[in-house]
Amino acid sequence: MAWQCYFFYADCGKSVIGSNEYQVRLGALCSVVHRMQEEGKVAARILLKAMQGMPVSQMPITQNKQGRAFVNVTMLKALGINVEPNILTSVKLVKTEN
Repeated sequence: MAWQCYFFYADCGKSVIGSNEYQVRLGALCSVVHRMQEEGKVAARILLKAMQGMPVSQMPITQNKQGRAFVNVTMLKALGINVEPNILTSVKLVKTEN
C-alpha cells in the first residue's frame, strides 16, 4: 500500500509512529489514519481531469486533509509522556493488545 509506512523507533527501543490503528493497538504510540473515502474522491477528480485531456504534468500534487488520530495510552504511560487532557479530546484512545 502506498501510504503504508514502517515503525520508527525511539532510543528506548519502543515504537513511536504507526500508519494505522492496528499498529497502534500493537504498541505504536500514535498514528493519523487516512480516510479511504477521501483518497477515492481525489482519485476520481484526477481521473476526470485526465479523461478531459489535462496533461499529467499540469495536475496538482495533492495530500490528504482528513484523517483520524489514534494515541496508545499504554505507550504514553510506558514512555512517561504526560499530555494535557484537552489535547486528547479529538483523538481515539486505544490500549496495547497483548
